[in-house]
Amino acid sequence: MIQYSLDEIDVTKFKTIKARQKWYDNQDHSRWVFYDESNKLYYKIWNDTYIRKNTIVDAFELGFYDSEMLPALKGLIFWEGVCRGYVMGECEKYGVLEDGFFNDVKKRTNDTNMFAYDLCPNHIFKFNGKTTIIDLEGVYLLNQYHTKKDEHHSLGIPGRFVEYEPYEDYITSLIYKPLSEEQFLSMPLQKGKGGKEIILNDYKLTTVKDVIDFYSDKNNVKHIESKLTSDNWQYYNCMMAEFRHNVGDHHKLGWENMTKEYYESLSMMNDDEIETFLKNSPAPFDVCFIKHGFHRAVSMIGRMIKGKPYIPFYVKSNVVNPIDNINYLDKIKDWPKEEYTIVQSGILALMGIRKNSDLDVVISSKLKKEIKEIPSGIEVMSNRAKFQVFGCKNDDDLVYNYSVNIDGYNFAEPRFYFSRIWPDRSSKVEDQKRILNFRVRGSYDVKPFSKINNEKWGFELLPKK
Repeated sequence: MIQYSLDEIDVTKFKTIKARQKWYDNQDHSRWVFYDESNKLYYKIWNDTYIRKNTIVDAFELGFYDSEMLPALKGLIFWEGVCRGYVMGECEKYGVLEDGFFNDVKKRTNDTNMFAYDLCPNHIFKFNGKTTIIDLEGVYLLNQYHTKKDEHHSLGIPGRFVEYEPYEDYITSLIYKPLSEEQFLSMPLQKGKGGKEIILNDYKLTTVKDVIDFYSDKNNVKHIESKLTSDNWQYYNCMMAEFRHNVGDHHKLGWENMTKEYYESLSMMNDDEIETFLKNSPAPFDVCFIKHGFHRAVSMIGRMIKGKPYIPFYVKSNVVNPIDNINYLDKIKDWPKEEYTIVQSGILALMGIRKNSDLDVVISSKLKKEIKEIPSGIEVMSNRAKFQVFGCKNDDDLVYNYSVNIDGYNFAEPRFYFSRIWPDRSSKVEDQKRILNFRVRGSYDVKPFSKINNEKWGFELLPKK
C-alpha cells in the first residue's frame, strides 16, 4: 500500500465531488472528496483536527482492515505523522452487504474487538469484481461503543450511530452477555444507605444468595417489615413488587413515595416482557459486584424469593468474563498462554479497578527463544528482582509455580504487585482504596477470583505511609 504525502497532492487539478465543512460542538467533522479523472482515483482528505483522523491507521494496526477487505484502497495520506485521508480506485456502486462479506466483517469485529460504525449497504461497492467498503474512517474499539454512541446523540449528529441495524445487533451481542444464575447468586451487593441496609439486614448479608435465603423465611420478613420507614423502604418495596410496568424515577418521585401501594398500583410484567426488557436494557453491574442497577437486582431477588425462575440479566462482557477488561491481549494471542504470566497492573484490570495502560508480562526461557519481536503495548520484564521474593527463584519459577490460572491466562500471584503499591501519589492511593474495597465487599470470594487464596492475594501487604 502506497503512503502519500499531503504536500504532493494538488487538488486544484481534480474535480470536487463532496465538500463538507461541519463542526459539532468542538469536534471537527469536515472532509472533502476529489476525483482525479486522468488516473481514475478518488482522494478523501480531512483537516488535522478531524475527529476520526487516525482511526484507519488503528484499524490496520489491529488487523480489522487489510488489502483483502479493501481491494480498492491505493494508500493512506499523511502529513507530519497524522493521517489526512486516503486514496481509492474508481469503483462501481453495489449497495448489497452480501452474507459472505458481512460474515467476514463480523469475524474481524470479534477477532480484533473493533467495529466500523459507518458500515452499511450504501457504502458497499465493487472494484474489479471484488467487494469493498468506500467510507473507511470511524473504526473504534468495542469498549468505546457506548461513549461514541452517547457522543453521537448528545452532539445531535443526524442518523443512527451504527448505520446497519443487523451489524449493531451483532456488536451489542459481543459487548453484552447473559449473566448466569450462578454468577448472579454469588455477586455481593453494595453496602450503602437509603434502604440498602434493609436489604442486607444491617449488613449481616453479603451476596444475592444470602438475601434470597434470608427473605425466604417469613419470620425474617416480618422482622424487617417492623423496621420499615419512609427513609428506608424503597428497595424493600421494590424487591417485594418484583418487575412492574412504568416504574418512575426514584430520584424524581422521592424515596418516601416508593411505597408498597405505589408499586401495587402498577401492573406486573410477565416473564416474556421481563426477558425482553433485560435484553434490551443491559444492567450496569460491575465486575463481581452490584452497585449500579440495584433496583433491578432486588426486583429479580424478589422473584426468586417467591420461587419464580431467574431470568438472565444482560451485562457487559467484562462482568461475565473479567479477562475482557485487559488491554493488549490481542497483541499476544499467538503466544502459548502457559509460557507467560501477566504481572503488574494486569491484575487490577482483571479486578475491574482500572484499565492497564500497557501489558506487562514475564515469559519463560522457552518462549524467550521463540519470540522474535515484541508487539507495541507489550513490555516483557526479564529477571527483575521484584519478582524474586516469596520463595520465587526466577522467571520460569514465576510463570510455572507462582501464577494463578484465570480463564486460561496466567497471572502472577497478586501479592507480588500489592506489596509494592506505595501510596506516594494520588493514583496509588486510589489503587489501594479500590483494592481494599474489592476485599471488603467480598468480590475476592466470587468466581473467578475465588481460586486465589488469602496468602496469594496479599491484601495485608499493601504498604502504608
